Amino acid sequence: MLFPDAAEEVRNSWRGQLDRSPADRDAVQNPKEALSRRTGRTNRRDAYSAADSPRVAGRVAAALEAGARPTGRSPSFDRFRDSVSECCDRVATNV
Repeated sequence: MLFPDAAEEVRNSWRGQLDRSPADRDAVQNPKEALSRRTGRTNRRDAYSAADSPRVAGRVAAALEAGARPTGRSPSFDRFRDSVSECCDRVATNV
């Protein structure tokens, strides 16, 4: 939900369905259900399911590599990003 443009690339029917406001994404109750609800607005058959996760993750990874910035806020994502960065820094100094 932090990278709606990337997620919406998975299926054409998802385009324009995700929130792009600067809201706190950690406040979303049941994010998988919310994502499924939003992406299934026009066609429930095409709604997000767990089987879509690898494709969504791949699109988000590509977006991050291209310099995409998250929409909204997510303290949990910030902690994750910081811990990965710290891990990479430690590995780089030990090589």
